[in-house]
Amino acid sequence: MADEPTKAALNSHFSPRGGSLQPDVLIELSSILNLHDLTPQDLFYKWESYSMKMGLEPSASSKMDAKTARDLKRDISDAVEREARQRSGPGKSGAADRRGTGATKTPRNKVAGGDMFGMIDGVTSSVGRSSSAKQHSNGVSKRKSDYETPTRPTATSNKSAKPHRGSSPSNSNSTTALSTALQEQNGTSFSDRPNPGAILQTLNDFIPIPSPRTSVPSSQPRVTLKSNTDMKKFEYKTMGMKLSEASEILDDRIDQFVELVQNFHELEDVDFGNPAVQSQNEIVAVGRIASDTSEARLAQGSVVLETSRRGGGGTRVPLELRDDGPAYEFFPGKIVALRGKNASGEQFRVNEILAVPALPPSSSSIAELQAHNSRLESSIPSTHDDDTMDENHANHKPPEVPSSNPVHPLNILLASGPYTPDENLHYEPLHALIDHATTNPPDCIILIGPFLDIEHPLISSGRFPPSLFTDPHAKTGLNPNTATLTDVFRVLVSTALQRLYAALPSTTVILVPSLRDATAKHAAFPQDRLSKKGLGLPGQCKVVTNPATLSLNEVRLAMSSHDTLFELKQAECVGGGGGGGVGQKAQAAPTHQKPTSDSLTRITRYLLTQQHFYPLFPPTNRANLPRPAASFASSSSSSTAATTTTANGETTERSGATDPNQQHPAISSTDTDIDNDLDVYAPPLTNSNSATGPAPTATGPNLDTPYLSLLEFTGANPDMLVIPSAALPPFVKVVDSVVAVNPGVVTPRRKGGGGGGGTFVRVYVRPKDLAGLEGQVEGEGEEKAVRHDVWERCRVDVVRV
Repeated sequence: MADEPTKAALNSHFSPRGGSLQPDVLIELSSILNLHDLTPQDLFYKWESYSMKMGLEPSASSKMDAKTARDLKRDISDAVEREARQRSGPGKSGAADRRGTGATKTPRNKVAGGDMFGMIDGVTSSVGRSSSAKQHSNGVSKRKSDYETPTRPTATSNKSAKPHRGSSPSNSNSTTALSTALQEQNGTSFSDRPNPGAILQTLNDFIPIPSPRTSVPSSQPRVTLKSNTDMKKFEYKTMGMKLSEASEILDDRIDQFVELVQNFHELEDVDFGNPAVQSQNEIVAVGRIASDTSEARLAQGSVVLETSRRGGGGTRVPLELRDDGPAYEFFPGKIVALRGKNASGEQFRVNEILAVPALPPSSSSIAELQAHNSRLESSIPSTHDDDTMDENHANHKPPEVPSSNPVHPLNILLASGPYTPDENLHYEPLHALIDHATTNPPDCIILIGPFLDIEHPLISSGRFPPSLFTDPHAKTGLNPNTATLTDVFRVLVSTALQRLYAALPSTTVILVPSLRDATAKHAAFPQDRLSKKGLGLPGQCKVVTNPATLSLNEVRLAMSSHDTLFELKQAECVGGGGGGGVGQKAQAAPTHQKPTSDSLTRITRYLLTQQHFYPLFPPTNRANLPRPAASFASSSSSSTAATTTTANGETTERSGATDPNQQHPAISSTDTDIDNDLDVYAPPLTNSNSATGPAPTATGPNLDTPYLSLLEFTGANPDMLVIPSAALPPFVKVVDSVVAVNPGVVTPRRKGGGGGGGTFVRVYVRPKDLAGLEGQVEGEGEEKAVRHDVWERCRVDVVRV
């Protein structure tokens, strides 16, 4: 039996409402602690992951019984056994392991202190480190290294003011000067932002905004959270990529599409061929779009098709694309199926672009939908039952729900960082967002990183303001010489989330990491979860991977913090449509005789048709991405026009983006079709300033190629796809029956006027009407399922912070 302190800790974590666990439950949990050498807090984190993986009901996830404890014990033991087998098993292909249960961990010659080869000695504190950690196992003493955080040269720097060893430099004078410069650059402060709370754009405005729940919030959440992503696979070790493994993964993706196209179009094996081989016969070639230039900028005359080793020996062949040929919408990395022939042996003439089969829509059984509806305790009238919807069906309006109907739909709040302006670390936008949430309590809040932005000028330079360590509201009493970024996160971010938890104990909060998060220990894409330990997050916060696919009740939500949309917009090449055929069948991804004119719909459809969160390859060069704000202080007032690449590779300028720091045009109306006047910010590539140092580059995707399969859509299309983009205007659209959302950012980076407030999104999803299901039921018998059709029963508002 556990001792009294352990029992108290277990009761506080697993029975948070002041109750106590049953004796048999305490015995099982204590057994897990002793068996696996865990702390009660570590065990609670494993319990949260287990609950999310199994999709447990809210009542079950907050109540632990003996059976559930034994199931948890078995799951932890199975995970430990799998890891042991991977460490001791025979060496296998790393790529094969990545397609299975995960990569075999590389054996390391570790020491007791966890510092391999003494590389970080002198950086971390030696408090609590055992004396045995100061020597290698062979008895050789470590070299002592005097590593210090490098300081960026500034006009106010003083060589005699040397920072404490192992700590970040903190100079109040330079911090104030930088903050003042950034304040002047950004213009209006956040408190003076215009029109806070204004709705900028709405999807399905015929659905009324429900009135806020005036009753005391229930302690039981109305959301059942289930992960559709195997988050354990994201715990891979970075910086271990091998060229052979990356090549195999890229080939496998092409071969996977070959099988999809063959089954969908009912083709024979003889119909496929090598497009690089000269032949007078028409064949079908499947491969990856690439550019014949190292810059990977596509133009009509520079597009090549890269084949797999199985289908064409890995060769590349130029494509003959014509203005009077089939319409094409290409970007580097897109997998396509082309029908044509290579009569000359030099070019493959494209006569037809075959459609790629789309993933089926999300669906659930009637029993599951009834359970979700009963949880919301509401009923709604019948709605329209169209099979599909895209941007051409935007005027479709199901019957209105009377405002007197006491229906409380599923209420979701979506927001993306950064959460503080560049001139300070006050996190006013985050607190304003929490104030809005407490006024109109949502069932779920999804916060997408970055939270502690590594590109923030004060964080990247290490010039933390003195108020951070003397704030009377900070109960931690941070020491500027020993504080870590985790401590800073706990003070700036976790304190705000703790206030939210105190006001809304039943609201579920989901945190999605970003590659720009300074506290993220996993800096590659796909990205593992934030380490919850030490961040001081409240118990209601759930940390997920980047990207992640979750089910909130029946709503299947796919989201990623990486700005894939902007990179696709920069890299795409569209043209053709003057003639030629475009192969299409029912249930196929839509293809068109002419390229889609709506650019936002087009780039969103790329993700759906490619069934991937990041279909680009190779990744975008970091020099072509918007620079961090630290370099904007030196930007001149000269105008920078938006650019677009045409089919001939010409770069055209468009008016409207006269300010290089203006991320998108001002949005003033509620029914604007924002994308029709889209201006993409094309930043200057070189810039520097004596006050801020050389212009830094953007973080970039940091793509880990052997793990590209973790970025694939699996099973079914999502009901809602959330991809935040600071460089594109916030929008909400329905694309191929999927609600595509760019919530914008809470704190955009602009120069001059316009205020400091960004945007976030409110989503209201009415329960599924189960009265009239004609045309919505798929499958037979026990496999009978009902399409979710979230696009027709949700209201989505883009709101100014």
